[in-house]
Amino acid sequence: ATAQQNAGTQAEMTQKQATATAMKQKQRVQSKQQQHTKARFQQQQKQQQREQQQALLYLQNQQAQELELQQYLQHQKAQSAEAASATAQQNAGTQAEMTQKQATATAMKQKQRVQSKQQQHTKARFQQQQKQQQREQQQALLYLQNQQAQELELQQYLQHQKAQSAEAASATAQQNA
Repeated sequence: ATAQQNAGTQAEMTQKQATATAMKQKQRVQSKQQQHTKARFQQQQKQQQREQQQALLYLQNQQAQELELQQYLQHQKAQSAEAASATAQQNAGTQAEMTQKQATATAMKQKQRVQSKQQQHTKARFQQQQKQQQREQQQALLYLQNQQAQELELQQYLQHQKAQSAEAASATAQQNA
């Protein structure tokens, strides 16, 4: 009877050690998961800050270009007005109209070029953001798959430890019997 009690106590201790080892392993896995999640979150925040800064710089650049375009248009209007005045004094009103039309056409071409560049930049930025989102989704999927594999491995380890403990208890009980 004492031998069976000793065998039972031995099996319980083996089971407790296996469970404690498994719990420590699980805590390490969870700690790594938390660290990875925190690092990923910080990385995403930094990426968002960079994107916001880029967007802000882009808008500032666009505003500067628009201001430059407005100044150019005002300059062209002023030149056209001066030319129209001089031409009117010389009885050549058609010359002023031609100058105004040319200035307007030049300004419109400049505006179209600026708009085209804006559209190209916006499209490129959108495509870049889509690619970034796809990369992040793929990384998240791989991370989840890795976590599932680790959990499966941990479950298998625990089952193995339980089976070994049960075998050890059975063998000890048979030896003591």
